[in-house]
Amino acid sequence: MSLDIDVAIRHRPMPGEEKCGDRALSWKGGDIHLIAVIDGLGHGPLAALAADAASRYIDEHREIELGALFVGCDQALRSTRGAMLTVVRIDQSTGRAWHAAIGNVETRLVGPRDVPLLTTPGIVGARPRNVQVRPFELHPNSTLILYTDGISSRFPIERMSGRRASAIADELLQEHAKEHDDAGCAVIVS
Repeated sequence: MSLDIDVAIRHRPMPGEEKCGDRALSWKGGDIHLIAVIDGLGHGPLAALAADAASRYIDEHREIELGALFVGCDQALRSTRGAMLTVVRIDQSTGRAWHAAIGNVETRLVGPRDVPLLTTPGIVGARPRNVQVRPFELHPNSTLILYTDGISSRFPIERMSGRRASAIADELLQEHAKEHDDAGCAVIVS
């Protein structure tokens, strides 16, 4: 099975702020997609510093195993206020995927087979517990949404499938982002 993957990433600072501590990032190498959503604690410049540190570390080490990626990210963020982090690696050629998360960046999967993708409590940069890397299958006609707590979890998930990733990501930021926080999301449609 080979999947067509459509990825959209969006983030914006809290209204009135210039710096954003929420980031959504995507890398592709061959058939492998790596998607990360980072929520630097708080908002504004100090949250952005934590998100920058996590972004740099992931960019420089994106090919290592997810558990090791979180260990390195934790060390890279120790001089910052820390962050919440969710990372998904997808092998487009097989549909196999891996999910790891620390903190409250949520993940929702809508499709033929719903899978619980849980997070490990803690803060990256504050020596969290060991992250659990969970394998799952991404099937055709699935929608995977990763989002920070700057987006209300009350968005209508049933309306999210069957649409382009960019349309879903735009709706999440325009209609469901909170006014008192940074917001970020990544949407993956197969």
